[in-house]
Amino acid sequence: MLRPYSTIFMCAITLHSSAQASLSGHAVYVAVYNGYELVLRDKRRLMAHDIGALMHNTYIVESHIWVPSLTGTVDAKDVHVYEVETMHDGSRQCDIRIASGTVTLQNSKLTVDLQQTRCPKPACTSPYGFNGDYHLHKSHTD
Repeated sequence: MLRPYSTIFMCAITLHSSAQASLSGHAVYVAVYNGYELVLRDKRRLMAHDIGALMHNTYIVESHIWVPSLTGTVDAKDVHVYEVETMHDGSRQCDIRIASGTVTLQNSKLTVDLQQTRCPKPACTSPYGFNGDYHLHKSHTD
Protein backbone atom coordinates (compact mmCIF):
# COMPACT_ATOMS: atom_id res chain seq x y z
CA MET A 1 0.00 0.00 0.00
CA LEU A 2 1.33 3.42 -0.95
CA ARG A 3 1.55 6.14 1.64
CA PRO A 4 0.05 9.53 0.66
CA TYR A 5 3.45 11.21 0.33
CA SER A 6 4.68 8.37 -1.95
CA THR A 7 1.76 8.92 -4.32
CA ILE A 8 2.41 12.67 -4.47
CA PHE A 9 6.11 12.06 -5.19
CA MET A 10 5.29 9.61 -8.01
CA CYS A 11 2.84 12.10 -9.58
CA ALA A 12 5.46 14.86 -9.45
CA ILE A 13 8.00 12.64 -11.25
CA THR A 14 5.43 11.77 -13.94
CA LEU A 15 4.52 15.42 -14.54
CA HIS A 16 8.16 16.54 -14.64
CA SER A 17 9.23 13.88 -17.15
CA SER A 18 6.24 14.49 -19.43
CA ALA A 19 6.91 18.23 -19.57
CA GLN A 20 10.49 17.88 -20.84
CA ALA A 21 10.91 18.12 -24.60
CA SER A 22 13.19 16.03 -26.75
CA LEU A 23 14.06 18.59 -29.39
CA SER A 24 15.69 17.29 -32.53
CA GLY A 25 17.76 20.41 -33.21
CA HIS A 26 16.43 20.78 -36.77
CA ALA A 27 13.85 23.19 -38.16
CA VAL A 28 12.51 23.84 -41.64
CA TYR A 29 11.17 27.00 -43.23
CA VAL A 30 8.50 27.54 -45.84
CA ALA A 31 7.94 30.74 -47.81
CA VAL A 32 4.40 31.99 -47.13
CA TYR A 33 2.55 35.16 -48.03
CA ASN A 34 4.46 38.16 -46.69
CA GLY A 35 7.12 36.18 -44.80
CA TYR A 36 8.31 32.75 -43.74
CA GLU A 37 6.96 30.04 -41.49
CA LEU A 38 9.49 28.19 -39.34
CA VAL A 39 8.40 24.68 -38.35
CA LEU A 40 9.93 22.96 -35.29
CA ARG A 41 8.88 19.42 -34.39
CA ASP A 42 8.94 17.53 -31.10
CA LYS A 43 7.77 14.14 -29.86
CA ARG A 44 6.28 14.24 -26.35
CA ARG A 45 4.94 11.71 -23.91
CA LEU A 46 1.30 11.60 -22.90
CA MET A 47 0.61 12.24 -19.23
CA ALA A 48 -0.35 9.31 -17.05
CA HIS A 49 -3.97 10.50 -16.72
CA ASP A 50 -4.54 10.51 -20.53
CA ILE A 51 -6.58 7.48 -21.64
CA GLY A 52 -4.53 7.25 -24.84
CA ALA A 53 -1.38 6.63 -22.78
CA LEU A 54 -2.38 2.95 -22.52
CA MET A 55 -2.11 2.38 -26.29
CA HIS A 56 -0.14 5.35 -27.65
CA ASN A 57 2.40 6.84 -25.26
CA THR A 58 3.69 9.70 -27.47
CA TYR A 59 2.33 12.43 -29.70
CA ILE A 60 3.82 14.98 -32.11
CA VAL A 61 3.83 18.73 -31.48
CA GLU A 62 4.81 21.18 -34.21
CA SER A 63 5.59 24.80 -33.44
CA HIS A 64 4.88 27.17 -36.33
CA ILE A 65 6.57 30.55 -36.01
CA TRP A 66 5.86 33.22 -38.63
CA VAL A 67 8.70 35.70 -39.22
CA PRO A 68 8.95 38.54 -41.77
CA SER A 69 12.47 37.59 -42.99
CA LEU A 70 15.12 34.88 -42.71
CA THR A 71 17.91 37.18 -41.54
CA GLY A 72 18.60 39.12 -38.37
CA THR A 73 16.81 39.32 -35.04
CA VAL A 74 13.02 39.46 -34.95
CA ASP A 75 11.31 40.89 -31.86
CA ALA A 76 8.45 38.97 -30.22
CA LYS A 77 5.91 41.60 -31.25
CA ASP A 78 6.67 40.80 -34.92
CA VAL A 79 6.20 37.01 -34.73
CA HIS A 80 3.06 34.87 -34.71
CA VAL A 81 3.23 31.45 -33.03
CA TYR A 82 0.84 28.52 -33.08
CA GLU A 83 1.20 24.83 -32.30
CA VAL A 84 -0.33 21.74 -33.86
CA GLU A 85 -0.63 18.62 -31.70
CA THR A 86 -1.11 15.34 -33.59
CA MET A 87 -2.32 12.37 -31.58
CA HIS A 88 -3.69 8.97 -32.53
CA ASP A 89 -7.23 10.36 -32.73
CA GLY A 90 -6.58 13.51 -34.79
CA SER A 91 -4.93 16.88 -34.43
CA ARG A 92 -5.69 20.28 -32.93
CA GLN A 93 -4.22 23.74 -33.38
CA CYS A 94 -3.82 26.46 -30.76
CA ASP A 95 -2.36 29.97 -30.81
CA ILE A 96 0.45 30.69 -28.37
CA ARG A 97 0.51 34.12 -26.70
CA ILE A 98 4.06 35.43 -26.78
CA ALA A 99 4.95 38.09 -24.20
CA SER A 100 8.56 38.93 -25.05
CA GLY A 101 11.81 37.65 -26.49
CA THR A 102 13.45 37.25 -29.87
CA VAL A 103 13.91 34.88 -32.78
CA THR A 104 17.38 35.16 -34.33
CA LEU A 105 18.25 33.87 -37.79
CA GLN A 106 21.84 33.90 -38.97
CA ASN A 107 23.09 31.83 -41.94
CA SER A 108 21.47 28.43 -41.33
CA LYS A 109 21.23 28.83 -37.54
CA LEU A 110 17.96 29.60 -35.73
CA THR A 111 17.80 30.65 -32.08
CA VAL A 112 14.39 30.82 -30.39
CA ASP A 113 14.28 32.74 -27.10
CA LEU A 114 10.65 33.57 -26.33
CA GLN A 115 8.52 33.99 -23.21
CA GLN A 116 4.90 32.87 -23.45
CA THR A 117 1.94 34.12 -21.45
CA ARG A 118 -0.16 31.45 -19.77
CA CYS A 119 -2.74 33.76 -18.16
CA PRO A 120 -3.98 37.35 -18.55
CA LYS A 121 -1.59 38.73 -15.91
CA PRO A 122 1.67 40.21 -17.27
CA ALA A 123 3.73 38.51 -14.54
CA CYS A 124 2.43 35.09 -15.57
CA THR A 125 5.02 34.16 -18.23
CA SER A 126 7.26 31.18 -18.77
CA PRO A 127 9.93 30.16 -21.28
CA TYR A 128 8.46 28.85 -24.53
CA GLY A 129 8.76 25.07 -24.80
CA PHE A 130 10.62 25.23 -28.12
CA ASN A 131 13.35 27.67 -27.01
CA GLY A 132 16.79 26.63 -28.19
CA ASP A 133 19.19 26.49 -31.13
CA TYR A 134 18.31 24.78 -34.41
CA HIS A 135 19.82 24.09 -37.80
CA LEU A 136 17.48 25.72 -40.33
CA HIS A 137 16.74 24.03 -43.67
CA LYS A 138 14.37 24.79 -46.53
CA SER A 139 11.33 22.50 -46.61
CA HIS A 140 11.18 20.02 -49.49
CA THR A 141 7.47 20.81 -49.96
CA ASP A 142 8.13 24.49 -50.77
